[in-house]
Amino acid sequence: MRVWLRAFVPKMRKALINQINVITSEIYRSLREEEDAVLAWQEDYNINVSTSKSSKDFFRLSGGEKMSAALAVRLAILRVLTDANFAFFDEPTTNLDESTRRNLSKYIYNIKGFEQLFVISHDDSFKRHSEYIVKFSKDENEITHIDYLTKKNYQN
Repeated sequence: MRVWLRAFVPKMRKALINQINVITSEIYRSLREEEDAVLAWQEDYNINVSTSKSSKDFFRLSGGEKMSAALAVRLAILRVLTDANFAFFDEPTTNLDESTRRNLSKYIYNIKGFEQLFVISHDDSFKRHSEYIVKFSKDENEITHIDYLTKKNYQN
């Protein structure tokens, strides 16, 4: 049994990585709006992004490209290894520059293959692309209030 497992595990890992890569590229293309991008999550867990113009390893990507690549890999792993049809993003704009933060809400809005995407954030840049917002606030007596807003309520 051990001999069989030693031979099987590397083949299974390679098959899973190949399956993850197909989905990762789809997600990365939708996040970055780059139709010819191919993201390869390699067996040594390095990430490479290739387009018709260039090929870059993870450490050579811009901040926004790194964020998009890492997000694409995580979401692809979630889709391949689970039956979950939803994803949570907890403070996804933390430590991002202003332009990357502005674009992230649009990128998350473009993610395909999940029925529900939940974003927990202090950043208001997600309002424009959200269907519903749950807002928590405290009054002067430190009592927490919950406001449920729909797109119609907060568009302005």
